[in-house]
Amino acid sequence: MTRLDSTFLKRLRHLACVARAVGAWGTLRFAPATLSPARPDWTSHRDYSPGDDWREVDWRVCARHDELLTRRPGGVPDGRLDVLVDCSPSMSLGEPAKLDVARQIAAAVAYLALDRLDEVRVVAFGQRVAADSGPMRGRSHSLALMRFLEGLSPQPGRTSLARAAADWARHRRRRGPVVVIGDLCPPEDLFAGLGILCGHGYRPHLVQVFDPAEATPRTLGEVELCDVETGECWTTMLTPREQARYCQLFAEYRRSVRAFCNRHRIGYVAISTSLPREELMLQATLVPSALSRTA
Repeated sequence: MTRLDSTFLKRLRHLACVARAVGAWGTLRFAPATLSPARPDWTSHRDYSPGDDWREVDWRVCARHDELLTRRPGGVPDGRLDVLVDCSPSMSLGEPAKLDVARQIAAAVAYLALDRLDEVRVVAFGQRVAADSGPMRGRSHSLALMRFLEGLSPQPGRTSLARAAADWARHRRRRGPVVVIGDLCPPEDLFAGLGILCGHGYRPHLVQVFDPAEATPRTLGEVELCDVETGECWTTMLTPREQARYCQLFAEYRRSVRAFCNRHRIGYVAISTSLPREELMLQATLVPSALSRTA
């Protein structure tokens, strides 16, 4: 497993500095009220909460009132971001494992939101919601974020974004942007889950993680195929013709996902596990989303 260590955290800090400098927030730009490019005038205060950034503490007001208060921009609600990470058994496949790459992407997206003082919540799902980080705000929660992501592991059974999204949406009162990260199979459950999120007022962005061998299998001849979610295995002969047909079906699946996201104004990006760490973080956080272009 790729460790989310201090070196990785330093890279995230550098990425946040670059993003602030160029004003490029990519995946999260489809929430302009949440991630505005510039702070408006400060017109109100609220009590300091653990995890709030010390930069927003109004020390003059604290000295007058003997209370620890943070400044709040007038007319702009507190930003919130949810990150849903697929922890199905199929995420353990690949080299590096798709779950390792998903963890890095989730860390990058969540850290940028923490740097913007948004409330962040990371959720792992399999058959249903499997783990919840709880609300985090401010960069002081970055280590807790890394520990939570490192603790994620594949969940047994067949995954279902639809069931997890229904459970999650039922217990969340505040709606906002949500980033879904995973290998996104099967398509009917994926589309149902995204529809549930949109129906409950969320603004989804989809990050598909795939292994290059999934797009173009390199083994020919007699192969054993296994469904890692059900444990069912069977043996078949993979000929060049069947290999070409498989590649065609995989490409059609990718196109169907993109078409669905375009129809429903959902941001979408596909990321290969073969990308270097720095490039995959940029792919996840700095590329313009389809929704940001049409909002």
